[in-house]
Amino acid sequence: MIATNSKPSECLIIEDSHVGRVAATESGGRLLPIKKLTDVNYKIINKSINENLNENVKKMWGLGTPEDLDFFIKKKILKTQK
Repeated sequence: MIATNSKPSECLIIEDSHVGRVAATESGGRLLPIKKLTDVNYKIINKSINENLNENVKKMWGLGTPEDLDFFIKKKILKTQK
């Protein structure tokens, strides 16, 4: 959040530990709880972003269209799992 100068309410935090989930919630961030890293996939991230982040935040991050969101998830988030 610091590196991108973002507010917690503008972030989707993916967390697998209880302590991390508590911290994410207390920070005001949007939590996507998972059991393990392999639970993170395109479908769950897409659904969570659409349910948790408002349109202004999506536009701020350049996610104004479904194609933008698709690119962001596949190239920026899922790439880090490899």
